[in-house]
Amino acid sequence: MTTLDFIGKSFINGYAVLVQNENVDLDVDIPSHKVEKGINVTDHVERQPKVVKLTGKLIRPTPSHLEAVVNEFYKWEKTGKLNTYEGRRIYKNMLMHGLQLKASVDMMNGYDFSCTLTELDIANPSYVAPTVSPQVKGVTSSGQKQNANKKTSEVYHTVKKGDTYWGLSKKYGSSIAQLQKWNKYEPTKIPIGVKLRVV
Repeated sequence: MTTLDFIGKSFINGYAVLVQNENVDLDVDIPSHKVEKGINVTDHVERQPKVVKLTGKLIRPTPSHLEAVVNEFYKWEKTGKLNTYEGRRIYKNMLMHGLQLKASVDMMNGYDFSCTLTELDIANPSYVAPTVSPQVKGVTSSGQKQNANKKTSEVYHTVKKGDTYWGLSKKYGSSIAQLQKWNKYEPTKIPIGVKLRVV
């Protein structure tokens, strides 16, 4: 069987994969309020990010072709590249995580694979870096020489609904990987109200 003969062939950023199971979570959050009598009430629902969990096979004609595809998938995951998945439906702006590969003797040029794709909302950054006007050399506002190697202080951001590592990286200029290293929260499990280090 070639990659073109797959039944259930799908695409991640144009790369063909054989998807055997495609589980999609289209959940909403229903905030509710207690009342004195009767059941809780709500006045709205909040759509949650779409989550697509995939399992299947990643097969290529030669080991070198396979290695190139695996490296590409891993690069998307570690750099936070937004992906487009085309399966039963098309999902855009999806962040890949939880990529797992399993090799077996029955499939020399392929892997059993699984991964999760989680939707991210693309927001325009509201933060604009201040422009720095050039100073006359040797003159400062305090009249004293300033230390050129002054250490930059840490900056923290209080998480609001809709905040993501991707959006914060665009707003503050830190990489997604650095934000995750500083804060230790999974991309889809950042609690609202916590303070994240962003610089």
